[in-house]
Amino acid sequence: MLAAGQSIEAVAQYLGHSNTAITYRTYARFLPEHLADAAEILNFDEVREAR
Repeated sequence: MLAAGQSIEAVAQYLGHSNTAITYRTYARFLPEHLADAAEILNFDEVREAR
């Protein structure tokens, strides 16, 4: 659901979590923006150009 763009709040409600912190701790690694930020750090195109 997170990878498809659903908000953490919607996922927490769907799963029956009492608050979003539970959902975030468990599923934050699946947040698309979280993964995109991590991928930008590993910009291999810049590394290849430097060679």
